[in-house]
Amino acid sequence: ASDDQVLSKLKMNINDIHNKYEDGSVIFIETAGGVLSPSCASPLNTRPRHASGSSQNETTGDITDNWGWSTQGDLYQPLHLPVILVGDGRLGGISATLSALESLLTRGYDVNAIALIEDSADTSGHGSNLPALKEYASRCLALRSGSGRALLSDVENCIVSFPSVPADINIPLDDWFKSEEVIETSARLSEHLVRQWGDHIDTLGGMRDKGTKVLWWPFTQHQGHNDKNKSATLIDGASGDNFSILTDGVNNMERTDHFDACASWWTQGLGHGESSIGLAAAAAAGRYGHVIFPDVVHEPATTLADRLVNSDSGPGKGWASRVF
Repeated sequence: ASDDQVLSKLKMNINDIHNKYEDGSVIFIETAGGVLSPSCASPLNTRPRHASGSSQNETTGDITDNWGWSTQGDLYQPLHLPVILVGDGRLGGISATLSALESLLTRGYDVNAIALIEDSADTSGHGSNLPALKEYASRCLALRSGSGRALLSDVENCIVSFPSVPADINIPLDDWFKSEEVIETSARLSEHLVRQWGDHIDTLGGMRDKGTKVLWWPFTQHQGHNDKNKSATLIDGASGDNFSILTDGVNNMERTDHFDACASWWTQGLGHGESSIGLAAAAAAGRYGHVIFPDVVHEPATTLADRLVNSDSGPGKGWASRVF
């Protein structure tokens, strides 16, 4: 199945549940593996984010090339859903958990909580990974979502640890689920998630009015907005060729995809939310940030300038000698 087919089926199931239970029921979507585990492979997966491999027919033995696949993080990115990251409570799990966390952040996810299950088999005496994860999230500069909102700020309630499960897989988990620690931790985590979602909806609900008051848009007649005869378009994210737009429904906000016909003024030729571009930007920011430029050379600027004026495909080929 292609990514589009998986997402289409998932959206349909979410809408069916929403229409059946109109009391604000909570839906949890469990991914198949970790953040960077492969998604389904399909010859229809042809976007820049897709890796390409081959597939062998189990009946005929024929091998077909160009079966594209992405990661779980890339697959679900167009849905713009908040995340509970199930971390690793074992020895070495701090690195695995933080790597998954940063992979989610570079893809624009709102990570609302991290949950661990302690390791019952550990005999190293290394202790719980919980304190280190709380300390990481409490650094001076807060972790932020793609929208700029601070994440994991309430570390006592958003980063939690559950007791270890029985090492013997034949032992039922009934007693584990009924234990006081599991019940208390689950309730605390649930209350935090409900608060986070409520704050998120409140922020989005007031975004149009606030934006109209503080933004001066290019190529826009503001008259209609100032007298409230017009309403600004509320974009909550973007992926591929589409904006994710929120509109006011009967009882709540409704999310729809809108085609970005001009590629946001021709800046998104590879599509919105493309993780390979996000990783390249993150790598450049991690190495340089922004550096002062007078009488300075560095590899990214020099390589780009040389390509613009000297390569056969450069727009300055044959007439320009320098880039300002």
